[in-house]
Amino acid sequence: MGEVQAALGHRAVGLTLTNCGKEPHQVYGYPTVQALDPDGKVLDIWVNRGSSYMGQDKGPASVILDPGESVRSLLSWTSNPSAGRLRQASALAIAPAPGGEAQKFPLEGEMRTVDELTLTAWSAGSAG
Repeated sequence: MGEVQAALGHRAVGLTLTNCGKEPHQVYGYPTVQALDPDGKVLDIWVNRGSSYMGQDKGPASVILDPGESVRSLLSWTSNPSAGRLRQASALAIAPAPGGEAQKFPLEGEMRTVDELTLTAWSAGSAG
């Protein structure tokens, strides 16, 4: 997870998945993301797949990653008080695919205010 960027009540962060193994690895679809409260419990936050204000989704495509190669996804969310579903997230749990092992990334300050999450599919090009 890269640095969170902000624009007009919207937030976005680039996600990078790198094949650190010694064999090629197939990647398809979208990462999974959950917003967590301070106790590590999953918050009731909508998670959408597709385009957002911060970036366009090219849709899922199968990518074979050779060792050292990477794919990217863009994770975005709104922090709009008029949305009515705002939650304070302490962290994001991000996995490369459903059922995969998630890593936790802390959120701080105004970046903690989450309405709904939107993900673009893994792509060999730039995310968004």
